[in-house]
Amino acid sequence: MLDIHPTGSSEPSDLTALGAMIYFTADDGPQGRQVWRSDGTSAGTTLVRGGFGTGKQTPSLLTRVGDRVFFRAGFGGHDDPPPSLWASEGDAGTRQFVVNSPEDLVASGDRLFFTARDRSGRELWALEADTPRRVHDIAPHGDGSPRRLTDVNGTVFFYATDGTSGWELWTSDGTAEGTRLVVDADPTDVTQPSFLTKVGDRLYFSAHNPSFGRELWVSDGTPDGSGLVANINPVRSGYPESLVDVGGTLFFYADDGASGEELWALTPCGDGRLNPGETCDDGNRVDGDGCSRCRLDGLEAGRCSEQRRCVAGRRLEVVAGSRLDLSLVARDAAIVPPAAGDDAEDPRVQGMLTVVRSPTTGELVLLSLPADGWRLVRRGGRTSYRYRGRQGAPCREAALRRGVLRLRCRTDAGALHLAPGAEQRLEVRTVLGDARAYCLAFEGRVSRARGKRPARLRVRAAAAPDACR
Repeated sequence: MLDIHPTGSSEPSDLTALGAMIYFTADDGPQGRQVWRSDGTSAGTTLVRGGFGTGKQTPSLLTRVGDRVFFRAGFGGHDDPPPSLWASEGDAGTRQFVVNSPEDLVASGDRLFFTARDRSGRELWALEADTPRRVHDIAPHGDGSPRRLTDVNGTVFFYATDGTSGWELWTSDGTAEGTRLVVDADPTDVTQPSFLTKVGDRLYFSAHNPSFGRELWVSDGTPDGSGLVANINPVRSGYPESLVDVGGTLFFYADDGASGEELWALTPCGDGRLNPGETCDDGNRVDGDGCSRCRLDGLEAGRCSEQRRCVAGRRLEVVAGSRLDLSLVARDAAIVPPAAGDDAEDPRVQGMLTVVRSPTTGELVLLSLPADGWRLVRRGGRTSYRYRGRQGAPCREAALRRGVLRLRCRTDAGALHLAPGAEQRLEVRTVLGDARAYCLAFEGRVSRARGKRPARLRVRAAAAPDACR
């Protein structure tokens, strides 16, 4: 590959696949951060030019729609015009669309949805037939401020405020008539939906309700198809957070009031809601009547069964209140890429979830590697799978081939507290697809803080493969 910044680090980010090319942003030094593309070779790694490409315009939010990659770019100075919307059109160069400060870009079918500002404030916009337009003025007397745009099979979910109902769940089909409030889970206060996550044809999210507190909810985009999934903590809020879809199973962490904050999993089935009289969502009021995979499971992090083999790790470093660095090289004949669909020649990685947990305090950090970040690589007669995370993703790269899993992650370690001078154990569990999981244990002495140097745990190798049993 090409050394884009020979005298420093180019810090590539926003990696976005388009056909056989990868588009990304990088800093070459003289021109600042720009949009690049690469076919995986040095000669095929080039700066994207056209109307865009001169000056330090800080492009970001790369999003593929059809055969183009859209992004936001602007100079960002106090006296400069606001950032605008751009599209890379391959060899044809780039094109600018006059839009004020686009945010939250998301592809929905062949359309691009985003938020932008005009005289009505920040509202929902869409780009259709190369024409940007405001979809709907959600808050006629202020900012609707739609956030966390999430596509579910052609319908866009988000949360916004109309100035009357507070922050609630909304949906849009791209028309003003089809943009509406879905459900007001808490008519007495602000629902504040969060962690919007697509699983199959439904949206799962965390929301507040006066009867149940903050719990797990689901919606199919209609009021009747929206409701509570489970009252995880019957006494107070379960606070489900960090929702992640891994091969059709929803992972998150929550507190049931008895076990503390732990990892949970939901395999959706039934009608998506917990109806009166059922403890398992299998679409009726009879519990345990054959939908055996339909259940809400509290997972015991750091445990392996006969089907879930333990493997050895490489390096783990946690800096108190700052960062977590994990480097994992697992060698086990049982590690095989999980297949999805019927095409055995091109199996797809269904996503990966890694959990770092302190068994002493129950604190944990979730690291997600979603399915859309993986790609198939065939080289020298061998097949492997490579992962490249988007900008801001905790895990930036991973590789998987038969018998070997390599993983590198770096994220905020604020959720893990270290005891300076004490021996500390952290368990790492990696769930691959929907059927395989591997776990291991790192154990070592936490260094004491010295001056500006914070306490840290640094372990060069995990314990023996069976250490996490």
